[in-house]
Amino acid sequence: MKTITLSVLFIFLSSGLFAQHFLSGNSSPLTTHDPNKEEISFYPGVYQINQTRWVQDSTYSYSGNSSGDDDWVLSSRYKVLLRDSSGNTIQRIFHFYNSDTQKWKNGYLSTYSYFPDNSLHTELGNPWNSDAQQWDDTMAFFRFDESGVLLLQISMNWDVSNNKFTNGFKSVYNMVADSSFYDINQYSLNMDSAQWGLTFNERHYFDQEAKDTLIYQRVWSSYNSEWINIAKFYNTFDNGQLASTLSMKWDNYLNLWANERNIFYTYTNSGEMLEEFIKLWDSETESWNDSEKYSYFYNNEGTLDSLVLKLWDNDAQLWYYYSRETTTVENNGQRTLKLKQLWDNENRQWNNISLITKINDENGLLTEYTYNTWDSESEQWKGIAKYEFYWSQIEVYGVDEETANKITIYPNPAEQTITISTPVSLTNKNLSIYSVSGRLVTTVTLYKGVNTIDISDIPSGLYFARFKTTNGLVTKRFVKR
Repeated sequence: MKTITLSVLFIFLSSGLFAQHFLSGNSSPLTTHDPNKEEISFYPGVYQINQTRWVQDSTYSYSGNSSGDDDWVLSSRYKVLLRDSSGNTIQRIFHFYNSDTQKWKNGYLSTYSYFPDNSLHTELGNPWNSDAQQWDDTMAFFRFDESGVLLLQISMNWDVSNNKFTNGFKSVYNMVADSSFYDINQYSLNMDSAQWGLTFNERHYFDQEAKDTLIYQRVWSSYNSEWINIAKFYNTFDNGQLASTLSMKWDNYLNLWANERNIFYTYTNSGEMLEEFIKLWDSETESWNDSEKYSYFYNNEGTLDSLVLKLWDNDAQLWYYYSRETTTVENNGQRTLKLKQLWDNENRQWNNISLITKINDENGLLTEYTYNTWDSESEQWKGIAKYEFYWSQIEVYGVDEETANKITIYPNPAEQTITISTPVSLTNKNLSIYSVSGRLVTTVTLYKGVNTIDISDIPSGLYFARFKTTNGLVTKRFVKR
């Protein structure tokens, strides 16, 4: 896999530089258990390997050939267009590939902004309007706070064929002042009136360790102008780990809460998941019945070897195999195989279902991901999807905290000029000013001591003054009124 080397200034003030911490992302009650779900991140992240940091520049996607051979059809790609001086992605484009013309076709454009510590602040997506031959209005928008918590999410559905929006959804995350609970309110967009209407609410109550202990879900009835209960979830924790989850649903007929599912979790001594045991409520007998059991098996290094799912046969009063996932690591960790199989009870054997192959380069970076399904007629694997990842190396500079304490910018806020006082020991006199989105506004050569810089021509807003010293980087913020 090809890797390209580039040199950019990079300041790393947070271990979670590109981490996106959704408040309900760790155990969302909106999804059922799916141990076979495989997630691929197309987000242009930054990774550190042996004192070297890498950025994901592009991802190419391929679909499998219908003939079932080894040929792949190029379908789309993600490509980073612009990075700021810290290595953060400012613009990224998604392209469709036209196999007839052998040319790329615009899909949508993503634009990012960041906080001073390089954590993600906003993400904006715009679809390509092929009729107008320009980027259209906002298709997706995300806003985070400085701790990485998602505050606002807007998603619009874009009809590529007709170049128009068909509907839209919005989620607003509200943290209560006393920090005992938070709300996620969801809205849908009326395309005729262009008005947002409240549709759904999920309220999370949590303990002092910020763990969800109780979650309520309800929908808004515009007809009655009132909330209607849907479900609630009780979580218990033991030594900081999730011990059980009780889910209940609202019975509209009886006007009360009814048990639905109870999940129990056990762990190894080192904290890895060992078993998930699921029971379902039987309203007729008013008792819990066994349903599913996920068992996790690890090798001597503590890496997951296999995951086995068993289902309970209530008539036979026994557990029977349903599916399993087996993970195999080869070539000193550069190739990983994840095989999924279903149990054939009649023939007493495991039958292949799917195979995921991951290939890493010598640095441990993921360079290829392939998803295959088993063709029982030909008894061969059939490629369905493949992704290729391309990376670049970043030149890393640390943070010069000692010099930072000796540099001052005033007044702040400023209107026409800013004054910068630097120590005599500052050998590099180049100062770069960036906007909050990471765009380079100007570069100024400083002289010894005190310097006054004219900022009357730049728009009002938040800016960052950045110095590169022999010991690292210094970043100062100021506001232009």
